[in-house]
Amino acid sequence: MAEGFIREKVTTVFKGPYLMYWKEVREGKRSVRHIILLRSLLFEDIPQKVLKKHNIEKAIKLQVKADKVAEEISEDLYKMAFNVELEEEAFDKMVMKIENAWAKAREKIESGEISEEKLILEIDEHFQAEVIKLVIEEDKEERDIYWHYLEPVIKETEKGGREAAMARVAQMFKTKEDVSRLAGIAIKWEARALRRGFIGLKRDKKRLIGAFSKLWAKKANVTELTKELDQIDKSIIRDMKKEFRSTYLLLKRDLLLDLVLLGLLREDNKELREYVIKRFMPRAPELGEAEKLEKIRGEIKEHCHVIAQGMRRLIGDQAKIRRMAETEEKLAKRAEARQRYILQKKMRKR
Repeated sequence: MAEGFIREKVTTVFKGPYLMYWKEVREGKRSVRHIILLRSLLFEDIPQKVLKKHNIEKAIKLQVKADKVAEEISEDLYKMAFNVELEEEAFDKMVMKIENAWAKAREKIESGEISEEKLILEIDEHFQAEVIKLVIEEDKEERDIYWHYLEPVIKETEKGGREAAMARVAQMFKTKEDVSRLAGIAIKWEARALRRGFIGLKRDKKRLIGAFSKLWAKKANVTELTKELDQIDKSIIRDMKKEFRSTYLLLKRDLLLDLVLLGLLREDNKELREYVIKRFMPRAPELGEAEKLEKIRGEIKEHCHVIAQGMRRLIGDQAKIRRMAETEEKLAKRAEARQRYILQKKMRKR
């Protein structure tokens, strides 16, 4: 399972932000719609056929349908979380390229190839401070998702899971009023913000490299270019905030739906066994359906292990970005101090 995320990534071609957006929206909305349907089957349709109408044949058919719906929910939630992680990983790689572009710029400044060194170094220093602040916040949110949402899902699918936590989850969305809240989950808007952040950063990276190219070629006014660099850096920070926040919310909502699914499966399993014990339904087919539910829980566990590995990779990428930004901030401060000393020395000579 250690290679799960990498193996899945190799077989998945990153199609770009537009297609990823539509996939995330489709999978998210379908998951919500199917959870509402599953809740209706488990708490209304099947009990009514068994307890009120004693239509056992129809109840068994509805249970088979419920199993199929649960499998589809599990698969859609997995795809959505995996696609979000794939997009976030591509985003982090772009941030690293931006960091490398700034490091190269600082090295050229230190070699004395351009004028207005102090202004550019100040922009670099301020930008790195903002990146560090953002990545620290993102790291905290990623770990929050891991421990408060992903870990309980994994534990619930294993023996000795978090019984108290899942007992609460099992009571969620049992009424129509509760389940209507699921329809309000803003998956579409967060997926759109994720897409815009990705596209925005791609544009920012191109503009930044273009501005540096003009600077090295001395084809533009340096003062004007420093203003442009400042605007580009502000745009990068905005896009990073948008992307990080949307990733956090989408993954959190995806895993919340996984918890709700597990809660519904637990209730279904309990009711199936009660029907058999009370002889409302035949033993063989219903215990067979209970085994199917356990199989679905096992699939959710496998999916979540892959997502967990992907999340650990993201946390590692963000730690790398933070180290790059901290190193660059330190070097930019040192270079700026050196430039200030040289300038003061020249002033004294005058």
